Amino acid sequence: PAAPALDRAPAAGGRDSDADGAADGVGPVPGRDVRAARVDGHAVRHGDRIEITLDDYAVDVGLGEYVRGDGAPTRVVIHGGVIDLEGLDLRTPDGGELALAGALHPRGSSDLHFVIRDFPLASIAPRLPEGLARLTGSLDADVTLRGPLSDPDLTVFGEITDASLDGTRGFHVGYRFEYADGTLATLVDGDLGTRGGLHIEGPIRAPF
Repeated sequence: PAAPALDRAPAAGGRDSDADGAADGVGPVPGRDVRAARVDGHAVRHGDRIEITLDDYAVDVGLGEYVRGDGAPTRVVIHGGVIDLEGLDLRTPDGGELALAGALHPRGSSDLHFVIRDFPLASIAPRLPEGLARLTGSLDADVTLRGPLSDPDLTVFGEITDASLDGTRGFHVGYRFEYADGTLATLVDGDLGTRGGLHIEGPIRAPF
């Protein structure tokens, strides 16, 4: 089915919830890089615990409209300075998927998992340097972040498939990066077609 169009006109704000009460609201969500957004959901407060259910949402960041996937509604729980995310799932205009789940703790230890599936690289090519302006292909990535945000352990792995820089010669690249304690472990394997292959492996000191 066609994705619902974003409501770009100002909408009436929702009600603020009272203690042990509920609130519903539909309206735009502004942001520096967000052209338009729509959120439909409700919130319930139990003391200092807030439970938010997002039944539907969409966002346009200049790459097209990203809409909620077909799964269960997204749940956000805020309690004791921790933000728990469950089922945050966006679908791209070309059928890709962006998903986020886990616990975000600004002052403690976080545990987040971010998934990208079938993301079309052509959608970001116009924003890349001139040599990558004709980039096409599909990106898959799994990103896991654990620990304090000031110095987390980070794992990123995935692949770029059916890729090309000129519309003719294709290539495929698989990658895995693991960062912990100031060291970045790197593994990159690629089939560059007529240009040969690519292999990069080894630790890199990277005290971010």
